[in-house]
Amino acid sequence: MPQYIKNLFVISASFLLLASCGGQNVEPEEKNALTHGNVQLHLKVGQTTQAQVLEVFGGPDIATIDGNGHEVWTYRRAASVSSSVNSGGGFFLLLGGFSRNKASAERSDRRTTLIIKFNENKIVKDFKSRTSSF
Repeated sequence: MPQYIKNLFVISASFLLLASCGGQNVEPEEKNALTHGNVQLHLKVGQTTQAQVLEVFGGPDIATIDGNGHEVWTYRRAASVSSSVNSGGGFFLLLGGFSRNKASAERSDRRTTLIIKFNENKIVKDFKSRTSSF
């Protein structure tokens, strides 16, 4: 068998391997301390202080005083999660070939709202959190 046919065969086999490779690429979610797990872990009614809340979640987006004179802090966070999938496949013959590639992408958004009420001693009196995805 002539050398150029052997080389052509090796090149065709290499293309076959490359064309059939597929993978999934998921972008990491942006780090965000305002998750359901962190809320449940760090907020304890009657125990957690404003200073501790600031340390974990940072400053609130909105700070107000309710009708009873207690501070209410509101946090709002939005996150986007993107993923893409690339797949390819095919075969190559010695004199011709076929290749197929598919790509798709998905994106989802998540919004989290946390409302914390403090008592007169600046201790967590009550809190509510809500997360919605779309």
